[in-house]
Parts: sequence; structure tokens; C-alpha cells
Amino acid sequence: MTTDHAPRGYRPRHRPGPADERAKFAVIVSAALVIGLVGGTATWSAWNARTDNTGNEFETGTVVLQDDTSGGTLFALPAMEPGVVEENCVELTYAGSLPSEVRLYGAPTAGTLGPYLNLTVTRGTGGAHDDCSSFVPDATSYAGLGPGVLFQDDLTDYPSTFAAGVPDPLAAWPTNETHSYRFSIDVDDVNAAQGRTLTQTFSWEAQR
Repeated sequence: MTTDHAPRGYRPRHRPGPADERAKFAVIVSAALVIGLVGGTATWSAWNARTDNTGNEFETGTVVLQDDTSGGTLFALPAMEPGVVEENCVELTYAGSLPSEVRLYGAPTAGTLGPYLNLTVTRGTGGAHDDCSSFVPDATSYAGLGPGVLFQDDLTDYPSTFAAGVPDPLAAWPTNETHSYRFSIDVDDVNAAQGRTLTQTFSWEAQR
């Protein structure tokens, strides 16, 4: 009896079944998803909107206080004597753009005559450097010492810093604000004042 055998090495031909079709579909779907993700990323990056606010500018304000002394001194008194009141005026103008407070102060730089000098500072209008003939004191008695008087004491008590300075009655000076100050000074009638000297700085300062 003869039995038929397939030749050695022979493999039956595989016919695709349902499982094979599912695997093929999965591969195709996966590839499509990858392509879709890559394409989607490029699409999102193109979505954009912008608006600009241009031409912004910035500039600082200024604090500027001017006097009419042109660098000159208020006093140059080489031979003071009791009973004679010396005076001079100064006009201040605020030229800054930022409203600022103005204070008066000063300090000696040399000498020992200060305790024997009596200083009165009066605020008003009309006075100018080296000419107090048109000076008119303010009507208000700011310190209870008389019309326009801001300070009246011996020179050693005149404040030496802005922090302790004599404040101008106007809390904040606007641009082009102008006021005059009359400085009146005399020496005590005591022998101890003889032969003494003093060098003094008078300051007006504006701060914001």
C-alpha cells in the first residue's frame, strides 16, 4: 500500500484569515495617528495673534530753586557796631517741574561772633539782592513774631540742616513761584563782641 507524503521542506500556503486582517488594520491606523499628530503640531504653531503698544516715552521731573544773588554774598560787614541794623534781601524763584517744599537754614564755617549776632528773617515781596527798598513783608505773622517774620534769634540758633530748617509757609512751591526774604542783622552791645569775626553760609533748599 502506497502512502503519499509531501516533499521534505514543503509548507502549505497560508491563506489570510480574519486575525491577519485585524493586525493589518491596526498597523495602518497607528501609522495614520502618528502622521496626524505630526501634522497637528505644525498646524497649532501657526495659530497666533499679536498687538503692539508703541511710542511709550518716560521723562523725569525736576527740582530747581534759583536766587537772584548771582553768586554774590548777602553780607560783607568789616566794621559792625552796636545799634546799627544791616539788611539785605534775596528773591527766590522755583523753576522745577515738581512741586517742592522750601526750607531755609545755614551754618558758620569759621569764627566766634555768632552768639553776639541777632538775625531776623522776614518773608515778603518786592525785595531784591542788594536792594530792600521795595520789600513789603507778608501780612501774616507766621511765627507770632510780627508780619512775615519766620525767624528771630541769635545766629547760633539758626538751623544748620534742611531737616531742622525754617519751612517756608507754602507747603509745596509750584513752577514759577517767587518770594523775597529780608535778612536783618545787628550785633550785641557788649564788650565780649569786640574784635570777633564770623563766616556764615545761608542756604535755601527745595526738596520733593
